[in-house]
Amino acid sequence: MQNRFQKFINEKNLLTPADEVLLTVSGGRDSMAMLHLFLQSEYKIGVAHCNFNLRGNESDTDQEFVKEFCGKHKIRFYAISFETAGYAKENNLSIQMAARELRYNWFNKIANECGYSKIATAHNLNDLAETFFINLTRKSGIKGLTGIPVKNGIIIRPLLFAGREEINNYIIKNQIPYREDSSNAQTKYLRNSIRHNIIPEFEKISPNFLESVETSTRLLNESNRIYTRFIDKLKQQILREIKDYVGIKISDLAEHQVSAEIMYEIISDYGFTYDNARNIIESINNQPGLTFMSDSYKLIKDRELLIIKEIKESDSKEYIIHSENREITTPIKLSFSKKKLTPDFEVNKINKIASFDADKILFPLSLRRWKMGDYFYPFGMDGKKKLSDFFVDKKLSLIEKEDVWVLSAGDDIIWVVNYRSDNRFRITKSTKTVLEIESKS
Repeated sequence: MQNRFQKFINEKNLLTPADEVLLTVSGGRDSMAMLHLFLQSEYKIGVAHCNFNLRGNESDTDQEFVKEFCGKHKIRFYAISFETAGYAKENNLSIQMAARELRYNWFNKIANECGYSKIATAHNLNDLAETFFINLTRKSGIKGLTGIPVKNGIIIRPLLFAGREEINNYIIKNQIPYREDSSNAQTKYLRNSIRHNIIPEFEKISPNFLESVETSTRLLNESNRIYTRFIDKLKQQILREIKDYVGIKISDLAEHQVSAEIMYEIISDYGFTYDNARNIIESINNQPGLTFMSDSYKLIKDRELLIIKEIKESDSKEYIIHSENREITTPIKLSFSKKKLTPDFEVNKINKIASFDADKILFPLSLRRWKMGDYFYPFGMDGKKKLSDFFVDKKLSLIEKEDVWVLSAGDDIIWVVNYRSDNRFRITKSTKTVLEIESKS
C-alpha cells in the first residue's frame, strides 16, 4: 500500500519534496492509516486535531490519543476545541456543516501561520461513493456527482486510491493504533445510513463497485469540465451587468433555447435552486412583476428582462431622521436646510429637490422603501393616489420601482424621493419657513 500511496501522489501531482504537509487526524482508522503512510515517507508533516465536543469524554480521549501518538513520534501537533453545537445553532447550520466550516477555517489558519503548503485529509474511495449518493439526493446536478476532488487549492486527498477494506487490512498488518468513533454506527445521519445500508448492497451486486464509482466520477469530472466551459460561454453572452443589478434579456433565453436545467446553471451562483429555475422558465410568458427569492438575491421578471438584484439590509430597514440632522449619507444622501420664505422665492422644479412648509412637517422623519398599499397626494393634485398607480403613470420599469425611497412624517408620505412631493405639505401664502430637502443620490 505504501507504493500505491506514493504512486498516487506522483500521478496526481499532489506533493513535491519541498512541500510541508498538515495532516488532519481525528484518531480514527482512515486518518491514522494516512499518518502512518506519511511517517514512512520523507515528507515534512504536522498534525492538526479538532475536538468538536460532541461525544463528551470520548472527544477528549480522542484528542489525548492523537497528542500522545504525535509526542511519541516527535510530530508537531496542533489541537483546538470547538463548541460545535452552539456554533451550529447560532449560524443556522446542521452539526455536520458547522463542524466542516469550523475545521476547514482552522486548518487554513494553521497552514497560513505555520508555513504548511498543503493540507491532507483522509478521504477514501468509500467516502467518494457516499458523497456521490448524498449529492444524488440533493438535486446537485452533474457537478455534485463528480464526488470529492483529489485536490482543491492546498487541500489534497492522498487516500482516494484506497477503499475502507484495504485501509483496515493495512491497519491490521502494521498494528496501527486508532480510536473508534461511536457516532459512525448511528444511521440517523445520512452519510452513515448510506455507508451501512446502501453501499454494502451495491458491493454484493458488483464486487468492484468502489472502483466503478471512482471511474464514473472521473468521467463525470471531464464531462463537467466540458459542460462548465459551455455554461461560462453562455453566461458571457446573456448576463449583462447594469448599474447595481444583473439583467438577462428574455429574448436571449428563447434564442439560446435555455431549459430549466441550463437556467439553473446560469443563476445558481446567486443562490437560486433548480426549482426556482424551473418556475422561472415555466412563467417566462406570464405578466411582468413575478419575483423569485434566494437567500441573498431576488429575481424579478420585467417585460423584456429578468433582473437579478442583491437583497440589501437597507431594503427592509427604516431610517429615522431628526430635526437637527442637516445631512444623511445612509442609505441615500439627503441634505436638509431651512430658510425664511421671501417674496422672490420660487419652488425648485428639479425632482431631486423638494420644498415644504416647515411648520407642517413634524419630526422625526422616516426614510424607507415604498411598499404596496402606500399612497400620497401628488403635488398639484387634491386627491390621493396609490404609489403603484403613480409609477404606472410615470411608466417606471420594475427595476426603477425597486429603487424608490419614500420620506414620511408620521404616517404621511411627504416625498416620493426624486419623483414628487406631497401636496398637503406644499408652500402656500401663509408659509413662513421653507424646509428644503435635496437628494444627492
